[in-house]
Amino acid sequence: MKKCEKCRNEFNTLYRVKYLSKHYSKKDWVFICKVCLLIVKPRNDNYTYGGTWKG
Repeated sequence: MKKCEKCRNEFNTLYRVKYLSKHYSKKDWVFICKVCLLIVKPRNDNYTYGGTWKG
C-alpha cells in the first residue's frame, strides 16, 4: 500500500501524474488515487499521465 500525495489515504493502485505547473510543484511526478485523479485531470493543461503503480 502506498499513500496518495493529494488526499494522503493508502491505496493498492495509484497513478503517476504531473498536474501542477513547475512554478507550484516541488515534485515533477506524484502518485495519486483514482478519486484525486478525476478531480485534477479535467481541463488541466499541465496534466500528464506517467503510468500506474500496483502494490
